[in-house]
Amino acid sequence: MLTKKESVGTMRNKNALHSQVDAFVCYLYMKANYLNRKCCSGNKTTHWKARGSQQTLRRIARHLAAMRTRYHERVPLVLALQDYLHCLETSTADAAEETRISRPNRRAAIERWKAEGEAQILPTICASLPDLVHRNAPPNILHALSLDGESLVPLFDP
Repeated sequence: MLTKKESVGTMRNKNALHSQVDAFVCYLYMKANYLNRKCCSGNKTTHWKARGSQQTLRRIARHLAAMRTRYHERVPLVLALQDYLHCLETSTADAAEETRISRPNRRAAIERWKAEGEAQILPTICASLPDLVHRNAPPNILHALSLDGESLVPLFDP
């Protein structure tokens, strides 16, 4: 039988990842809001890079908050975060490639500057998120998320 102290400790461990994801989401929103000053810059390049960074930070924060809400258990949340991290790493490479593409018109220059802002912020997030995931991942994950992301599927047939 669990004592009151043990059950509270177990509950804390169970909710630790969710709390850390919440804290990371708050950090991302705070960082995006901090960039408001750069968005008011008269320099168009600085303005659009900051907007690209802001949009990226807010989009990632929304995705992480949605995952945190959707997955109530630690293992599915860890798996979802690992999958999302792979997507972010791919996005980092895509954003870096987009900054190298030369475009002749004005609208395309804005898109390039926004991609530069995205490429500037994504590596930082890709460096922070694995720490969060690996600190909270169970030692042996014997399941994967189903294709619809709704359930766990065993990796090995019993």
